[in-house]
Amino acid sequence: TMGTALAQDDPATRFANSITQEDLKKHLLILASDAYEGRETGEKGQKMAAEYIQKHFEGIKLSGPVPTKGNPYLQSFELYK
Repeated sequence: TMGTALAQDDPATRFANSITQEDLKKHLLILASDAYEGRETGEKGQKMAAEYIQKHFEGIKLSGPVPTKGNPYLQSFELYK
């Protein structure tokens, strides 16, 4: 039907259809691995996870959502411990 054809051309539908169980599992196993050291905010593992996600977004040509100076994939904030 015409509605189905339009829905398939919708960017959200195209991207939703590109998500696979295999890709989700691959990314989850990497991000949840011991190599990422628990991903605690401000720690090495968290920075590694952010870099991994940034590289993936760049690889699929996703624009960085942060319209500020510097890295468009990272939002800066003050961290107090």
